[in-house]
Amino acid sequence: MDEAQGRLVSADGLDPGDEDATRRTVAAVGELLGLEADEARQVVVAFVEFVVEPLERKLRDLKPANVGRKNPFVYAALGITSVEELTQRAAADITSSSIEGLVGNWLEEVAVVVSGGLKPGGGADLQVDHPGPERRVDLYALQSTTNTKNSKGRKGDEASLKKSADVLRAQRRSVDLFVGYLFGRRNTTVLRGVTHLSSREFWDRITGQEGFQKRLYQAMPLLALLLAGRLNSDWGALTEAVGKQFGDRDGNLDPTKVRL
Repeated sequence: MDEAQGRLVSADGLDPGDEDATRRTVAAVGELLGLEADEARQVVVAFVEFVVEPLERKLRDLKPANVGRKNPFVYAALGITSVEELTQRAAADITSSSIEGLVGNWLEEVAVVVSGGLKPGGGADLQVDHPGPERRVDLYALQSTTNTKNSKGRKGDEASLKKSADVLRAQRRSVDLFVGYLFGRRNTTVLRGVTHLSSREFWDRITGQEGFQKRLYQAMPLLALLLAGRLNSDWGALTEAVGKQFGDRDGNLDPTKVRL
């Protein structure tokens, strides 16, 4: 996270451009989620690295020709007639098509942070070690939601978890196997020796906090401010470039310039 952390926070943990805003965001996220300051900072920094910055890159890579390549009849049907409306809609379309996967990646990072676990590689996405003479280990395969993978994919995850567990059990460690769904699963079931946790139970289990998932959702408006502030600044430059290529002097789309 070094690059993202360098952009969001300085060496003392503060935003070089707006120290108070960063303090408030990290403090508010930490208070809402019941996290220590360092954990809260990691959650916020991960949001920038896994959500904000990838979307920034996509918008920077969006060229006027890409905007103009869209079917003009679709935008006309939506009542879009100005360069500004067209550009913002094109940017919003890119954001909406990308955001689900990016937020899923971020939620996986949050799970690692708040669980105190690690990414072991191999067949598991998350490993949480428990103290005690049994040297108990929880291994998790993580999925965004219930329809992320089909039955064959889920069985593949289970097989990979069991293979990773065999390695740990050979080291005389007690291992429990789970599939954690980051959102959308209502029930907990056991299939083929692997516990598929409901989303609520998954977050409660790895944090030791009841209702953590709900509070994480409630924290999103705090993080959304980081996203909105960074993305809106890119739209202005893109609007100007699109206007030069497809607009008239009044800022409306020029029918002689759009690709009909």
